[in-house]
Amino acid sequence: MTIMEILNMIKGGTSPELIAKRVVEARFGATPMGANLISMINNRQYGEIEKVARNMTAARGGDFDKEFNDFRRNAGL
Repeated sequence: MTIMEILNMIKGGTSPELIAKRVVEARFGATPMGANLISMINNRQYGEIEKVARNMTAARGGDFDKEFNDFRRNAGL
């Protein structure tokens, strides 16, 4: 899934849960991590999802807050 597809979904009014599911499915497929993330989305465990995102960003040496704010600014959100 491309960033443009995600932005079009956001601008088209697609629910955040559906966007998250599609991104996870595209990125992680049928992996155990993907299944766990889908379960968290379905159960609205947003704090847990944020922890996973923060941990994944930190594992690759990034700063979650900076990257998320950059994404929001670049996307006009």
